[in-house]
Amino acid sequence: MQTVSDVPIGVFLSGGIDSSTITAIAQGQSSQKIPSFTMGFHEVEMDERPYARLASEAFGTIPVET
Repeated sequence: MQTVSDVPIGVFLSGGIDSSTITAIAQGQSSQKIPSFTMGFHEVEMDERPYARLASEAFGTIPVET
């Protein structure tokens, strides 16, 4: 019910369990690909983009990285 909207929806995706679960559910309920937004960091050990890319690919979202 929370994904019913008059405007396009998107999700914040870090690649962790919580955001990946929300992304999977939201994409599963949508008839169109939804964007998944991910922020990266210069420090390799802090950068979650590789995990978010895997999740985005698995769930079929449109990845948007910053």
